Amino acid sequence: MESPPRPQRILIVGDAGRGKTSLAKKLAKKFSLPSHSMDSFLWKVKFTEEHDRTYTLQHIEKIYSTPEWIVEGTTRHLVIPGLQRAELIIFLRFHNIAAQMIILLFRHITKHEESTKDLFRLLRHVVYKRYGLGYMRNEITLPVLLKPFTHKVVTLSSFDEMKKFVNVS
Repeated sequence: MESPPRPQRILIVGDAGRGKTSLAKKLAKKFSLPSHSMDSFLWKVKFTEEHDRTYTLQHIEKIYSTPEWIVEGTTRHLVIPGLQRAELIIFLRFHNIAAQMIILLFRHITKHEESTKDLFRLLRHVVYKRYGLGYMRNEITLPVLLKPFTHKVVTLSSFDEMKKFVNVS
């Protein structure tokens, strides 16, 4: 039996701290595909100052219009144009918010990528996003955005599942 052709356009979305960037790097190496982080398009100054929406959309569209890519991130207005074009969508999800908080705290302690103030902003954002609170009240959740594309969505909920996926793909 012939194995299916490798996907050439992969969109990786999911919860903060789930491992989107790490998975993108592993798949990029395995499939020899260029990998892009939505954060590169979104932030003028990382976690502090965003580019305007028009700028980010113009730049992500250039990537989405190419024949081969891996794009990872969770920024809704950058995810949406990639949903239709992706051949494979990988949704990385934590089973519960406690596990997500622990991972984010550990990442903060070990990597020193953000200030403590930024960490608390991120933790608040995660709670708002997960439970539809505060400024995230009217936002469409990722599971709802992904519903029309279930035929090409793979959901992974643990680091073991991600490892197996990379080894089998």
